[in-house]
Amino acid sequence: MPDIRFKCPGCQQSLEAPEDMGGDTIECPTCQQQITIPRLVHRTDPEPQKLNIDWSRAVSASDAHSIPRQSKGDHILQKCPSCGSDMKKDAVLCVKCGFHMEQGKKLTTDFS
Repeated sequence: MPDIRFKCPGCQQSLEAPEDMGGDTIECPTCQQQITIPRLVHRTDPEPQKLNIDWSRAVSASDAHSIPRQSKGDHILQKCPSCGSDMKKDAVLCVKCGFHMEQGKKLTTDFS
């Protein structure tokens, strides 16, 4: 049975617990803060592939607001500055590549 590795949100102490303790509340041995041990998620899909990101195409948040917009039918569209996909006028996040218009960068998720 694999161990769950996590950090105390209060003092950042690295901790480990057996998988069967996922969801239990414990006291941090360092700072005594109450912590809920995260549950281990078993993936059934293959590991995601690493993306090859062309950072030369990245734009700043201030530049993202000046990206040309176009009309397609009754919808006003804008182009994603990262992948070029059509986005709705008021969209903040490109659903194709994860580019956040207000932050001017792609969002990533850390599953560790």
